[in-house]
Amino acid sequence: MTAFFLIALLLAAEPFWNTKPPADWSIEEVTSMLRQSPWSTVSATSSGPPIRAHVASAAPMREAEAKERQAFRTRQDPGASFEDYQEMLATGKYIALAVLLRDAIPTSDGVEVRSLEHDSILHVGRRSYKLVTHFPPTSGDPYLRYIFPREIKPGDKSLLFDIYVPGIVYPQRHIEFDLREMKYQGKIEY
Repeated sequence: MTAFFLIALLLAAEPFWNTKPPADWSIEEVTSMLRQSPWSTVSATSSGPPIRAHVASAAPMREAEAKERQAFRTRQDPGASFEDYQEMLATGKYIALAVLLRDAIPTSDGVEVRSLEHDSILHVGRRSYKLVTHFPPTSGDPYLRYIFPREIKPGDKSLLFDIYVPGIVYPQRHIEFDLREMKYQGKIEY
């Protein structure tokens, strides 16, 4: 009887994304994953608005986004740029950070786009990587997607994104993720 309770306790401690296949995730679980998981965070400043971000290239987040699109945006086409984005991720050469940005207008302003492109950097250990490209939000995909090279080495502990978010007060944001916490089905996913 003790072994049964020990197994039940261990299973209860595991997050749902490690115990259930993505097809069985509920929309409530998907929402919690996009808001409260090792791959998601909220960046807040004392003066600027909070922004929600997640590591969109991680396998569990790709699954969560697909379930979210299926549940809420089945009639809205995310657009051709989203297909280009998915093709880039499929190569396995990039890390994507998605920032929920409901208003796409600032991403069409030339000055804002230049700041985004110039001021967005990924730091891994002592190395820094410039932004490769970005994908603006669309009516079918509300995320501004920052694309960086996938240059993680053994011993790296975190991903620190210094990004410029167009159209908000205090647009410079620092978003950090602990790689050791980003475990999905027994391996680190980013």
